[in-house]
Amino acid sequence: MRLIVALGLLLPCVVLAQLAPASASQATSLRTQSDLVIVPALVRSSDGKLVFSLKADDFRLTDDGIEQKLTLDQDTGDEPLALLIAVQTGGAGVRKLDNYSHLGTLIGNLIGGVPHQVAVVGFDSAPRLLLDFTSDADAAGATLRDLDP
Repeated sequence: MRLIVALGLLLPCVVLAQLAPASASQATSLRTQSDLVIVPALVRSSDGKLVFSLKADDFRLTDDGIEQKLTLDQDTGDEPLALLIAVQTGGAGVRKLDNYSHLGTLIGNLIGGVPHQVAVVGFDSAPRLLLDFTSDADAAGATLRDLDP
């Protein structure tokens, strides 16, 4: 069973347009916003068992100290999914890289059986495409497992 928390807040977007070469005389930019953010949550009890009986009221999420409205969907249907995973690979993010090495299973649970494409972008002073969009969720997990600062 997948547990998805949908959040009603604006999603900062990584500017991917910088990944494609632009002419020196013209800067390329991309702006977008979203009112829906999907956050997978895998909750375990203190003895390590999965917990499936949670409701949206059991979670509290704040954005810059402002509490956000939550809804809980246990089934996202069969709609196709495009997932971009953005990981800070420099600066303070280097201390967290080991935390991402076991996310492959979580990615697979999030995607489920729907048609999907997954990509991984690393960023520090500039974004770098680490894994182009692929239908292979295991490749995304392997990319996260093998991150280098």
